[in-house]
Order: sequence, then C-alpha cells, then structure tokens
Amino acid sequence: LPVSELCLLLQAEEEFNIEKGRLVQTQRLKIMEYYEKKEKQIEQQKKIQMSNLMNQARLKVLKARDDMISEMLNEARQRLANVAKDAARYPALLDGLILQGFYQLLETKVTIRCRKQDVQLVQVSRLVSVCVRRACRVTEFTCGNRLPSIYSNCFSSTGVHPEEHPHI
Repeated sequence: LPVSELCLLLQAEEEFNIEKGRLVQTQRLKIMEYYEKKEKQIEQQKKIQMSNLMNQARLKVLKARDDMISEMLNEARQRLANVAKDAARYPALLDGLILQGFYQLLETKVTIRCRKQDVQLVQVSRLVSVCVRRACRVTEFTCGNRLPSIYSNCFSSTGVHPEEHPHI
C-alpha cells in the first residue's frame, strides 16, 4: 500500500475511533441519566410510602385518643349521674359549681339559673351566705330563674350569669 493510502487509512481509523468513543460516551451518559432518574423515582416512592405509613400511625393515635376521651366522657357522665342521685354529695357539687361561677364572673350582681328540682338546694346553699358572697364580691344575686324544661332530665345543670345578661 502506498504511504498516502496508509495515511488515509490511519486517519480514517482514528476518526472512526474518535466517533466511536464519542458515541459510547453519549450512550454511557444516557444510561447514567436513566438510572439516576430511576433512583430518584425509587427514593420518591419510598418517601411517599414512609409518609403514608406515618399518617396511618398518626390516625391510629388520634383514633385511640378520641376513643379514650369518649370513654372518659362516658365515665364522667356516669359518675355525675351517680353524684346527682346521692343526696349527701350533690349539694357539695352544686356549691362548687356556683362558687366556680362566682369566681369566673367576678361580677357584683349575678343570677343563678338551675333546674326546677335544684332551686331549693341553690337557695339554701352555704355559698350564697354573706361571707362567701363577700369573698367573691357578690353583693346581690337572684335565684329561681329556672332553666328551660329541656334541662329537667339532665343530671345537673346550673348557670351563674351576670345580672345584665341572664340569658347567656
């Protein structure tokens, strides 16, 4: 082979190798990008799955807490019903509720609204005595302003209201 043909062959082979290397590099980059995308997708799916699991766990905790609160409320209703039936303990509960109302209002004139069957208990309550009224700064109170009859079947229902707003 003449030298010029040999040079052309070598040059063609070199260009072929360069082109082949460029194509291989391009394909390698495409393959690497494809696998990086796949990795990111898998990572995203794992994060989504983990988030779903955490949300399910949170929902279980919230449901358990809600069930516990419902159970506690039912137990409190049951206990309140028992206290309301106990003639020895109910007046003390009523006294506590009235006192709590006095302290929360911090008004000088109040109206106590209660169930029809509790009017007499409220009137003779020791909390309505002069010393407690002075401690709470109550100078005047009204009793006997009954609650509507829908409350008559309740275990206990007493309201202490400022004199200006007896229907709160």
